[in-house]
Amino acid sequence: MKCERCGKELSDADLYCDRCGQAVFPEYMDEADVWAYYKSDEELEQILKGEKEGKSQEQKKQPEQALKKEETSAENSDEAAEKPESGKKGFWGRRKEKKETEAAAPEEKTEDGAVETDSNESSEKFIEPVTETENEAPENTEDMAEPEEPTVHTEVMTETPEVLEAETVETLPEKALLEESQAHSELESVAETVSNEEEEENFFAEEDDEEEDEEDEKEKRNLTPEGKKARRRRILLAVLFLLLCLTAGIFLSLRKMKEMEQQEKEYYQQLDSAANTENTKQKEASEENTQKASEEPAAAEDKKETKKEEYFKLVSAEDVDFSKYKKIQPISTEENSVKQSDSYDYSAKSAIDGDTASSWQENEDGSGEGKGIKLTLDGNHKIRYIVLYLGNWRSDELWDYNSRPKELTIQVGETQKKDVKFSDEKKKFCLFFDEPVDASFVSLYIKSVYEGSRWQDTCISEIELYE
Repeated sequence: MKCERCGKELSDADLYCDRCGQAVFPEYMDEADVWAYYKSDEELEQILKGEKEGKSQEQKKQPEQALKKEETSAENSDEAAEKPESGKKGFWGRRKEKKETEAAAPEEKTEDGAVETDSNESSEKFIEPVTETENEAPENTEDMAEPEEPTVHTEVMTETPEVLEAETVETLPEKALLEESQAHSELESVAETVSNEEEEENFFAEEDDEEEDEEDEKEKRNLTPEGKKARRRRILLAVLFLLLCLTAGIFLSLRKMKEMEQQEKEYYQQLDSAANTENTKQKEASEENTQKASEEPAAAEDKKETKKEEYFKLVSAEDVDFSKYKKIQPISTEENSVKQSDSYDYSAKSAIDGDTASSWQENEDGSGEGKGIKLTLDGNHKIRYIVLYLGNWRSDELWDYNSRPKELTIQVGETQKKDVKFSDEKKKFCLFFDEPVDASFVSLYIKSVYEGSRWQDTCISEIELYE
């Protein structure tokens, strides 16, 4: 997570930015807490400038360290050059021979003594005796080897060649060696000063870092109680929200259970009332039949018609073996209302295609009373059973969402017509005829419906005819 103001990386426990004082979660803080540690644009600019300077100092240290490494490598190379080769005398051999010659010739001590000065003295003190002996040239100058000029990589030895160029006297080997050793000592002193400066800078940088860490810890300690309060508030709000959701869920579930119980009671009451009415009708019919049996032959026709009306009996489809009967397939269908859709076919053909997932659906405002379909057969057939799949059987949810027929006006041929009531349940409804009805068509029209929970379109998924 980064600060929105200055872009500094923040931890999850930070409530304020350490650089600019921007609040991380201002929406959960008071106005005074939001601006408690906020720094102005000028202060932020100074802080950013200081960070850039610190980075530039670190970058400067790298070339200094590289220069120090080069100086150490140059010293190592010079020491290797000073070592004597096989068959030759080195620096210390030549110095021993010189001391022996000085003991043998005391008149040259003064000159050599002036030359043999301390290597730790400055280059200016070393040059003074050379100027005094400017006119005193050594006798055997040819035997003396010219000293190699020291390869110095720093600006400390730039003065020595200029002084030596001004001198007209040829320097001795000892002078050259002394100058070389003095240059090395000066390089070492420079390296020591550089290292000391680096150590001081590192020490002060570490002190600054420690001070900054202490300040950060103090700020975090000061912010800890506020952070705890904010967290407690958030936790309390979350707990309250969960409790509210739980209570709402319990309330809704109890309400739904009560509604289901009420619907179940109504359903069983309807079944009881339907059974009672059916029993009363059967009793009435039997009484009428017994009474009309003793009447005139002219009344026999009226008795026959009432008996035909009782052909529309609802029986359990599970108790009927439909394999013993022949299924009749209509050749054409008609509907006086149909719902239009690009995805599904809601025409009357969907009610006779043998698939319960498809259905006929009317497309009228309201419940669709008076709307229906007509099935035309290929001729007269003696119809014994009619099986109905009322509602949208594509799924249980869609069956509940769409409206279902409550009462249908069913006509079988030209002779039989009756209003039949159905219960509000997803099952196969089977109509039975005691005597087969000779018919060339069957029509079904909506008289009343059970309203759907979401849509008002009344559906019939499938119609099956058996003879």
